[in-house]
Amino acid sequence: MAAPPETIESRIDDPAAWNFRPVSVSGIFRHDQEFHLVSHLRPQQNGFEVLTPLQLAESAASGVKGATILVNRGWVPAALKDASKRPEGQMSGMVVVTGTARTYDRRGAFVPEDDASANMWFHSDIAAMSGVAGYQMMPVVIVADKTRPADGRQYALPEFPAGREVSPELVNNHLMYAITWFSFSAIMAAVFLIYAWRTRRNL
Repeated sequence: MAAPPETIESRIDDPAAWNFRPVSVSGIFRHDQEFHLVSHLRPQQNGFEVLTPLQLAESAASGVKGATILVNRGWVPAALKDASKRPEGQMSGMVVVTGTARTYDRRGAFVPEDDASANMWFHSDIAAMSGVAGYQMMPVVIVADKTRPADGRQYALPEFPAGREVSPELVNNHLMYAITWFSFSAIMAAVFLIYAWRTRRNL
């Protein structure tokens, strides 16, 4: 049986201890500051994962800027990168988000540099995103699997952003992708060397 979600407090001292833990948090989305993470979650479809700052309930209620955490709300096709094209997915007011806490400390060796000016990110770089937002966000990202209004009112689930569940097996998938690409690169390098060697022999 899956563990019940834990409530995230306004302070996290050990982010690694929260990695892959089911969590729940309440707050208000700051849709005007969402970030777009280049994503290939759907084969043969270009798109983005939408990361939106969530101002935690206590600070939102007081009107004072306080603890804020990034929520990965799911995938959208490239044609819907502009939030104005998917207003039904921009939930307003106090919400309750359940999902999985994730840490993203290391950028892969072959991951491109982010383009903050175009809001195109290739890595969930919380520190860099905090710099763009103008305030420090908490050191984990919640990958949301469910978001609902805190007051219990009915809410039609939008098609986009399309959320997903997370499991530790995803780490192994990324490893397999890396192995696949390294193998492909090695094969292409070998083909090029053989071609160059034969070409030189024929000169």
